[in-house]
Amino acid sequence: MPEGYVLVTEPSAALLDLVYRLRVAAWRGQATLLPGVEIWSDRWDESARHFVLLDGQGDIAGAFRFHLLESLTQGPDVEVWGGRGSALPKPIAYFSRMFVAPSHQGLGLSRILDRLAIEAPRDARAACVVATTGSVKANRTRIDYMTRLGWTCLGPGEESAGSPYYAAFPASVFVIDFTTSESEGS
Repeated sequence: MPEGYVLVTEPSAALLDLVYRLRVAAWRGQATLLPGVEIWSDRWDESARHFVLLDGQGDIAGAFRFHLLESLTQGPDVEVWGGRGSALPKPIAYFSRMFVAPSHQGLGLSRILDRLAIEAPRDARAACVVATTGSVKANRTRIDYMTRLGWTCLGPGEESAGSPYYAAFPASVFVIDFTTSESEGS
């Protein structure tokens, strides 16, 4: 953790409201948003485990969430998986909605959040963690980095419905199986 930063693992409703607004602000320059989108929260936020990184002034620097699931068909973005995941060990942690606030981009914080997104599900006793790169511009370069962290790329995901932005290219689907592999994040 960078000096002066704090990780909030049980954020308040008010802090989460800011997270939902910053998701949009962080992704605005990375994707074509649907008209009128100012906040992005979905029904899955209520059941997620949220992690919010605050800087020394208490401002949100970044965030992500994850869900513990028995099946990828029980969680968010079910259409992205295209039927993958039935053979994954249970419980499955699905890491999603990571962003770095525009005011904190370029400081290496996404790498810290990526490592935390591996550690937190492992600490919660998930057997594996899955993620997608999403389809925003910055994620095009993440495949090599994620592989170095221990993720296995399962290929492109299916097109996602219900997103507040237009996908410019398909997301890539990743997994780390904690029952058979160790990642750099350990």
